Amino acid sequence: MAFPSLTPVQVDSVYYTGLLNKRWCSYLLADEPERVVLARANGSSLWSGKGHYWMPPGISIEFYPREEWFNMACFLGSDGTFQGYYMNIALPPVLREGALTFTDLDLDLIVNSDLSYVIDDEDEFLDHCDLWAYPPDLCERARATLNSLIARIERHDPIFDEWKHYCSLLPKELVSGNTWALIPPSD
Repeated sequence: MAFPSLTPVQVDSVYYTGLLNKRWCSYLLADEPERVVLARANGSSLWSGKGHYWMPPGISIEFYPREEWFNMACFLGSDGTFQGYYMNIALPPVLREGALTFTDLDLDLIVNSDLSYVIDDEDEFLDHCDLWAYPPDLCERARATLNSLIARIERHDPIFDEWKHYCSLLPKELVSGNTWALIPPSD
C-alpha cells in the first residue's frame, strides 16, 4: 500500500555491467531540474542482487543529482533524528515511469553526523576496474568525484544541510511506524 500523497519509486542500483546490485522502493519527494529527491519509509527493506533482504533502521532521504557522479542518502532514526550519510560514486540517475536507475561505481563514503568520514569499498572499486575493464577516464572521473566530495565534507558544504528542507515534506507516518513500508520485488 502506498502513501496516498506520494508516488512510489522503485530504485535499482546496477553494476557497470548492467547486472542488478541492489533494489529498494522509496517515495518521490521532489522531481527538480537539478535533482530527484526520494524518501525510503521506516520499515522498507532493501534487496541485494545476491538474493537477500535487509532492513536499514529508520528512514532515508535520498538525493540524486541529475548531472553529477554521485548520490547521497541521509539517514534519520525512527524518531527523525539525523544519523549520517552514505554517498555512492555513481553515474547520473535515470528517472522513468516509476523507476529510478543508477550505475553504482562501487566507491563510497560513509559520513557520520559530525562530518567525519570513511572511504568504503575502495577494494571493490579497484577489483571491478580490472574485472569489468572500466575505461581509464571513468576510473579517473570516479576518483575525482570522490576527492571533490571529500573536499565538500571538509569545508562543511551546504549540501549536508539540504535534508532539513525536505524533512518538512515527510509525512509523519513515513518516519514513525512502518505502515507505509515498501518491499521491493526480487526478480
